Amino acid sequence: MGLFDKLFGKKRAVSPPLPAHPGQQDPAQTIKVWDSYGRVMEIRREEWRKIRPDNFKKCWSAPDELANLIVTCLNDGFVAESLEGARQLSRIDPQPHRGATLLGVTFLQLKRFEEAEKVLS
Repeated sequence: MGLFDKLFGKKRAVSPPLPAHPGQQDPAQTIKVWDSYGRVMEIRREEWRKIRPDNFKKCWSAPDELANLIVTCLNDGFVAESLEGARQLSRIDPQPHRGATLLGVTFLQLKRFEEAEKVLS
């Protein structure tokens, strides 16, 4: 691309993305999960959305596991689904700062700034 092309906005043709391998899932539509033996698997986001409530129920009264699940859900983009778990963690966590921080971060990601300020102040 020459200098005039850069200045005047002439763009190179962009080749279309290569098709995915037949057995491979679209990475934007899957997330990595680990089973109880530590094996990594990829599952569709919609399947994880169905499994997630059961995972929250299993660790509802275990603060460490609940905190880990909330962080995982937040990282995977399941922010709204993490809110009730974050509220529960803020009630039961023996480390009050961790529970408040995760609840505040959840509120911030949901753009509920006033509630986040109350929790984090």
